Amino acid sequence: MLVVDVAEDSALGLQAGDVILRVGEREAATPERVRRVLGSYEAGEDIPLHIRRDGREISVMGRLGN
Repeated sequence: MLVVDVAEDSALGLQAGDVILRVGEREAATPERVRRVLGSYEAGEDIPLHIRRDGREISVMGRLGN
């Protein structure tokens, strides 16, 4: 899933242009799936995101706002 825009106060660790590959160990096949998986996390809980940024696959640790 391509990240098009990121709110300035977002703590997910994403940037515009990132491609979300997995949230935790769950595939990010569609935007709806990503929203559903993110919704399974509690506010303040660490969320491992596996992304493609600038042609490289990396992992970032994000957090949902309160």
